[in-house]
Amino acid sequence: MIESLKYNVEFGNGEKRANEAAFEKGSTMITGKNGRGKSLNLEMIAFCLFGSVALRGKAEDYKRIKAECQILIRGIKYVFKRTKSGAEVFDAEGNTLVKGNKPANEWTIRTLGFNYDVFRISHWCAQGDIQALASMKPTERKQMVDSVAGLTQMDSLINSVSSNISVAKKGIDSVNEYLTKPVEPVKPELKSLDEILAEITKTEQEQNELQATKISLESWQQPIEPRQPQKPMELQLPSEPVRIEPTLVPVPEFNIPDQYKDYDIKETLDDLSKRLDTITNVEREVANLSRRSLELQDNYPILNKWGLGELDLEAIRNRNTLIENARVKKNLLAQGDSTCPNCSTVHPIQGLALQRYENVPVELADEELVTKGEVQAHQEWRQVLAQKDEHTQQLATKERIQQLRDEFQALWNAKQAHESAKATNQSSIAMADSNYQAALQQYKQNVEHLQSRHQSEVENYNAALARYQTDFQEWNKAISQHEMQWSQWEENGQSHLCDCRITLQELNEQKTQWVIYNNQLERYNSDLDSYNAAKSNLAKEEDALNNLKNAKEALVEIKARVKSYVVPSLNSVASYLLNEMTGGEYSILNVDEDFEVTVDDQPLRTLSGSGKDIANLAIRIGLGRILTHSVLPVMMLDEIDSAMDEERAQYTWDCIQKVTPKIGQVLQVSHKHLPAQHSIEVR
Repeated sequence: MIESLKYNVEFGNGEKRANEAAFEKGSTMITGKNGRGKSLNLEMIAFCLFGSVALRGKAEDYKRIKAECQILIRGIKYVFKRTKSGAEVFDAEGNTLVKGNKPANEWTIRTLGFNYDVFRISHWCAQGDIQALASMKPTERKQMVDSVAGLTQMDSLINSVSSNISVAKKGIDSVNEYLTKPVEPVKPELKSLDEILAEITKTEQEQNELQATKISLESWQQPIEPRQPQKPMELQLPSEPVRIEPTLVPVPEFNIPDQYKDYDIKETLDDLSKRLDTITNVEREVANLSRRSLELQDNYPILNKWGLGELDLEAIRNRNTLIENARVKKNLLAQGDSTCPNCSTVHPIQGLALQRYENVPVELADEELVTKGEVQAHQEWRQVLAQKDEHTQQLATKERIQQLRDEFQALWNAKQAHESAKATNQSSIAMADSNYQAALQQYKQNVEHLQSRHQSEVENYNAALARYQTDFQEWNKAISQHEMQWSQWEENGQSHLCDCRITLQELNEQKTQWVIYNNQLERYNSDLDSYNAAKSNLAKEEDALNNLKNAKEALVEIKARVKSYVVPSLNSVASYLLNEMTGGEYSILNVDEDFEVTVDDQPLRTLSGSGKDIANLAIRIGLGRILTHSVLPVMMLDEIDSAMDEERAQYTWDCIQKVTPKIGQVLQVSHKHLPAQHSIEVR
C-alpha cells in the first residue's frame, strides 16, 4: 500500500513538475487537466520501487528527478528515496537498509519476490499499456506466472536435487568399487621395545662417557707455567711548590682641590648634569616661543603697528562703532538724491535717516574693523615675548654650569681610575696567595696518594707471590695426573669403547624391526579406521541418496498441486471481473495450460479494442489477486477507460470498487467523473 509520495521532476526541455500527496486505503481518483502530470504520480511510485526501468521516457528526457515514497510491503513500512544517480531505502525508524541504485533494485526484487515486469502486469496498468499482457507470447506469460508462483524456482530446485542424486550415486558406486579391508602385520619375536630402548640408553651412556674421556685426554693441553710477579719500584716524591709573586699595575694619584672637598663628587656631577638637561629644555622652549612670535606677526601684521603696549579696548570698540556707522551712512547716500518740484532743491532720498549720522565722517567707511581674533592674538604675542625674556635670563648660567660639570667629571674619572687600580692589585695579590695555597694543598694530596699507592703495590706483590707459589704446585700436579690417566686409557678404555659400539649396532637393528612393525601396525589401524569410517559414510550417503529421491518426488508433487491451483484460480477470478466489468456481456475468461487466452471460447486476439482492454484488465487484476496483492496491496490504473463508452467505464469502475477492499488500495487516473472513496486533484 502507498502511504505518501513527494517528487520534483525537471524535464530536458526545462519544464518542471512537483507534487506532494498522501494516499488512503481504498479507492482514490486522481484528476486534473491535461498536461498537469496526473500519470506522473504513478510513474514516480514505480520509479521509487524499481528505478529508471520504470520511467516512461529515456534517461536523457529527465534532467533532474528527486522522489520519496512511503510504502507498506507485507504490512511493514519502508521509505524509498531516489534520484537519477542514487537510491536509499529506510525502515520506519529511519535506519538505512540499503544504499545505491543497483543494491536498492536488488533489495526491492528480493523483498517483493517479483521484478518490474511482474509489477507492470499485476500492479500498474500504465497509460496506453492496458494490453501489455495480451501482447506477450504465451510462453512469456507462462514464464512470468511461473516465476511469481514459485514454479520456476521449483524447477530449478528439482533440477538441483536431480543433479545431487546423480553425483551421490556416482560417489557411492566409486567407493564400493575401490574399498578394501586392510591386512594386519606380523609381530617380531624379540625382546620388548622398552627393554631394547633401556639397553640402548644404558650402552649409549657408557659409550658417551668413554668417548668423552678419550676426547678429553686427546685434546688435553699442558697448562702454561705460572710467572713469578715483579717487585714494585722504590717510592719517589715530588718537590714542594714555591709561591710566585704577582705583577702589580701602577696606581694613579687622586687629589681633590680644596674648594671641592666639601662636595660629594658623584652627587654634584649628577646635579650639574640635570641642570644642563633643564637648560637644554629651556633652549628648545625659547626656540618654540620665537617661532610662535613670528607666526603671530605673519598672520596678524597689525601687531607690529600696535607694538607691545597694552591696547585700549574701549577706544577700539568706539572706533569700530564709528566705522560701522560710516558704512551705514555711505549705503544711505548711495541710494541717490531727489529734486523738489517746487523749489528745485536737491535733497538725499534718505535725508531723514542721514540726520542721525550727520557728524560721522563718511571716509571712515573704507577702513577695516579690528577683529576679536586680532585682539586675542595681540594678548598671546605679549605673553609669548614675556615668557621668552624670562627663559632667556635662565640661559645666562649655562656656560658656568658646563664648566663646573666638566671639572667634576674629570675628578670622578680620576677617582674611578685610582680605585680600579687599587682593586686590581688587591685581586692579583689575593689570586697569588690562593694559587699558592691550592698548589700546596695539591702537593700534600699527591704525596698522600703516592704513598698510599706504593703501599698498595707492595701488598699486591706479596699476595701475587703467594698465589704464584700455589699455582706452581697445581701446575706440577696437573701434569702428573694427566700422564697417569693416559696410561690407564691405553690399558683398558680403548677396548671397552669398541665393545660398546658393537652392542649398540645389534640393539639398533632390533629396534628398527620394532619401529617397522609399529609403523605398519599404526598404518594398519589408521587404514582400518578409514575403512570403517568409509563404510559408515557410505551408509550415510546411501541414506542421503534415498532422502534426495524422496525430496524430488515431493517437489514434483508440490509443483503439480501449485500448478493445478494457479490457472483455475486465475480463470475463476478473471471471469468474475470480466462479467462485472461488461455488465454480463462476457462471462467466461479461460487461460489454458499453454497460457492461450479465450473469452467465451473466442480467442482474445479476435476481440474488439474495448473487449481486449477489459479482458486484459481482468487477467492483470486476477494475477495480482492470487499472486502478489498480498505482498503489495495496491493496483494503479492509468486512464484504462479512455477507449470505453460511459456505460462500460461505469461497469468497470463499479467492479473495481467492489474488489478494492480485497486488493487493499486502488489508485486510478481518469478524465471521467467517477465516484471514489478519496480524490486528489493535480493542479
